[in-house]
Amino acid sequence: MGESTTFIGLDVHQGSVMAAVWRPGTSAPAVAPAPVEVPKLVRWVQREAQTHRVHVAYEAGPCGYPLVRALRRAGVTCTVVAPSLIPQPAGGRRQRIKTDRRDALQLVRCLRDGSLTAVTVPGEADEALRELTRARQQLQRDVVRARHRVSKLLLRHGQRWTQTKPWTRAYRVWVRDLVWPEAGVAVVCRTYLDALESAETRLTALDARLATWEIPSPLAAPVAALQCFRGIDRLTAVTLAAEIGDGRRFASARAFMHYTGLTCWEWSSGARRRQGGISKMGNAHLRRALGEAAWHYRYKPALGTRLRVRQRGQPEAAVQLAWRAQERLHHKAQTLLRRGKRPTVTTTAVARELAGFVWAVWRLETPPA
Repeated sequence: MGESTTFIGLDVHQGSVMAAVWRPGTSAPAVAPAPVEVPKLVRWVQREAQTHRVHVAYEAGPCGYPLVRALRRAGVTCTVVAPSLIPQPAGGRRQRIKTDRRDALQLVRCLRDGSLTAVTVPGEADEALRELTRARQQLQRDVVRARHRVSKLLLRHGQRWTQTKPWTRAYRVWVRDLVWPEAGVAVVCRTYLDALESAETRLTALDARLATWEIPSPLAAPVAALQCFRGIDRLTAVTLAAEIGDGRRFASARAFMHYTGLTCWEWSSGARRRQGGISKMGNAHLRRALGEAAWHYRYKPALGTRLRVRQRGQPEAAVQLAWRAQERLHHKAQTLLRRGKRPTVTTTAVARELAGFVWAVWRLETPPA
């Protein structure tokens, strides 16, 4: 393949792209004299594809996937690669030289050698759903930050609420009715409360949209099956499915656990073996959703009213898988707690095994052709 294929490595930026090209029959790649705009690059790659087979690669980054979609629509093979897994040349860090030209050359060399790791490019509908679920997480963080601003303002000025839990209706009325000796503090308090109410309104509106959002057909069956699990309602199921995409691309449950970043890091050499906490090298959004669901498995296995409603009409295989998850994960949680493990450590371990059950949901479907 390398003898008849033109390999192109791209260093992509917002408005321009630096390209390195390795044509058939040449001993070294060549770099474009200057960056080019994306539309011009696509037209140039199309002309190259008329004479030779072309394989393009660029790093995943903030520019997203419009370029790979444009190239694939033009009939060009394009791979989006994981930046953290690109092999680095020996002594590269010592040189401390990083330019767009060098990045493009390194990319095209690795592409020709076959040493790049590709990332999965989601469909446009899948990516839109992922954007929605991530936007909800951001709004949740905005609400938490706004609440912290209010509570810390009250703490700084000696205002204490001792009746019930905070952020009830009575608590909000109490905060709004506070009389401040300084007008400036009163303005700040009112501003913080308005920001909090605005964030909560946006979050409520987005939740309402997500509750009726049409799930893309490839994800509809996994979303329905995931709701059979304890701690995974529709919103969590949609979040998991949007972040995972096609779970069948993972060859094993262990591979999927590595993708979530919930497996332990290891630094071993010779007879010395060192292991530590979780690697956190995977998808942080997915890891967060699994961690929140894992807290529910502290309790004994049971089928509550809402869980029965979610399981109604679902395949028996999915229901049985969810019940096995309850039994196994509850036993895991109780065993670790009896050993004196902290609740957070226990929940992380449960989340790791829950990831294995989530991976198994995709195995309930017909394998891809």
